[in-house]
Amino acid sequence: MSNKYLKGNGIYLIPIEEEDASTLKEMKNDEFIREMMSSTLPVTLEDVQADINNTKKSASPYFLICKEIEENENKDIAIGFVKLEIISSIIRASEIHIGIMKEYTGNGFGKQVINLITEYAFNNLNIHSIRALIREKNYASQKAFEKQGYKKVGVLPEWSFYGGEYHDCYIYVCIPRFRENI
Repeated sequence: MSNKYLKGNGIYLIPIEEEDASTLKEMKNDEFIREMMSSTLPVTLEDVQADINNTKKSASPYFLICKEIEENENKDIAIGFVKLEIISSIIRASEIHIGIMKEYTGNGFGKQVINLITEYAFNNLNIHSIRALIREKNYASQKAFEKQGYKKVGVLPEWSFYGGEYHDCYIYVCIPRFRENI
């Protein structure tokens, strides 16, 4: 893997290309990621290809999250994905979607990805606000977003359905002034 677009500590983000569709399909169909993102329908290769193409048309950044294994770039592996969906170019608002494979959670990678994409959005894309919808029982994501300056501003009652139950989702928002003391 090459084209390390945004770099963190032991991870980096690369723009998703059409040739990444099968990797992204596997991630989006992973049980852990489906549960965290409240995604109950299977994703086909055609679905993922359409998602990649539509995201490019909307000028929304879409990245694979890669973990550095060794100095040799060919040994690095994709461990997740992140999309910054541009909701409105007029009010400069976006929504962040992150999925990280279970075996790579708990290592601070999520916090790094949130920081990388948030800094990129504010400093390079002139985004003013970023929204994240997080399931009420996804405590790790709530904590990771809070540590990066996101504030819980509301709740969407019974917004997601997974495992035969409805779940509330919390609305988290970040604007540049929220991050001044991070």
